[in-house]
Amino acid sequence: MPQPLIWKHCCIYHPGCLLIVLYAIHTGGNTAQVIVAGLLAILPSSAMAIGLVNGLIASSIPPRTLPKLNFESGIPLEYRTMVVIPSMLGTERDAPFLIRQIEHHFLANSDPNIFFALLTDFADAPEKEMPGDEQPIAHTRNAIQQLNKKYGSRDYQPFYFFHRERVWNESEACWMGRERKRGKLEEFNNLLTGSDSTTFAIQVGDLSFLPTIRYVITLDADTLLPRESARQLIGTLAHPLNQAEFDPGTGEIKAGHTVLQPGSRCDQPPQIDRFSRAYIPAIRSSICTRARYPMFTRTCSTKATT
Repeated sequence: MPQPLIWKHCCIYHPGCLLIVLYAIHTGGNTAQVIVAGLLAILPSSAMAIGLVNGLIASSIPPRTLPKLNFESGIPLEYRTMVVIPSMLGTERDAPFLIRQIEHHFLANSDPNIFFALLTDFADAPEKEMPGDEQPIAHTRNAIQQLNKKYGSRDYQPFYFFHRERVWNESEACWMGRERKRGKLEEFNNLLTGSDSTTFAIQVGDLSFLPTIRYVITLDADTLLPRESARQLIGTLAHPLNQAEFDPGTGEIKAGHTVLQPGSRCDQPPQIDRFSRAYIPAIRSSICTRARYPMFTRTCSTKATT
């Protein structure tokens, strides 16, 4: 089914809403009652419509396997990659958890040309600096340095720590990290390109390697990076058929990819009752956990995302 046609006629996928309105009309309801019935039906009908449209798109646009380069023997120097975890240092439990996560990622995907970094903010606050801010910073800084001593060498220090200072947000009326997660990634991108105007007040690690980073793998704090999966992602973007080609005049993507969003899987306990299974949408129907997940990217005109 053509993609524009699906989105242009999304209303036909609202049978619940239509049935409720028709029932109100059939039973002799007046105009106000019909309008109220329609308003009450919008929310559940929208959920039904989203699931149905996602299913139709997934069925009509099959997933496509991208070619990959084989980097089993190691990542080449020109494809150096940084694995980053954008997160918050909001409680005393955050720093130890993030340190464990980044160590697990390293053990599963260690390579002399893969590096690992924490990108963190403080929680929102009424002041730029709050009592207790220093403790998680000191803990994280020390832990990163210990990891580099444990796993690094003279020429390879795999772990980094970047922490942003709070800035005033007028719309939120508080001090916070600029644009939260998106802001961390945007500023880190700027840092890699040599900018010195970021709000990363704390930078721990060998910064001389930053200009040589080619790719960035972004993970949520609770996401696991399976063994050797980093090499597969890097090998996919590095393949000549997947490398981005830009229009010299407009700067727009003409071919290839600049972003890969791989499918993910939600682990569930081995023993789970029927009630829980029925009410776990992330496992049953979430577009982020299925092979045909990215409806929003498969139906857009640009080729920058897959």
